[in-house]
Amino acid sequence: MSRLIEAAQRLKSATDALERVAVEASPSAQTADPGLNEALEQARRENQELSEAADQVAVRLDRAIKRIQSLLET
Repeated sequence: MSRLIEAAQRLKSATDALERVAVEASPSAQTADPGLNEALEQARRENQELSEAADQVAVRLDRAIKRIQSLLET
């Protein structure tokens, strides 16, 4: 799970960097390079997907840990 979380954090950092570049760019530069906006949107979508996957993995791991603890206690 830690690799997934690390990947999600790296993607979020990359998304944040792209957002900073987009904000710093002038409006004419943004319209001149539509690929920048598309790359930013793609990175946001990937970040969201990874975050959802990490959440699902965390829930499943918590359940597995609780089951193991229950088995060890009996």
